[in-house]
Amino acid sequence: MQHQPRLHIMAAVNADMEGELSFGSDLIDSLNQALLFAHGKGDGILHVRANAHEARERAGLEPAEMARLMGLPVTEWLAKEAAEKPLQGPEAVLALVIARDAGVVRSALGYLA
Repeated sequence: MQHQPRLHIMAAVNADMEGELSFGSDLIDSLNQALLFAHGKGDGILHVRANAHEARERAGLEPAEMARLMGLPVTEWLAKEAAEKPLQGPEAVLALVIARDAGVVRSALGYLA
């Protein structure tokens, strides 16, 4: 019995006009990827987005600690929180892992964190 890959589609909705345009574009991209996947011509892609401030709050961390775990200067992390744009891709994945269990990232980084 062969394992069938699954396609996951996730889109974030923002209340502002830019977010609505982004959502529409993301939805079209996701549907095109789903069509390719259905015809065996593409890989299923997991679209991950995270809100920087919410991820840090959920982790119970101060901005400096979150920035350190993310590998960013504090000023850059604070700019991401203030931007009110979702984190995307690997950055979002790492933020969500930290939000879920910051100890995992601390352990993986060893003495660096």
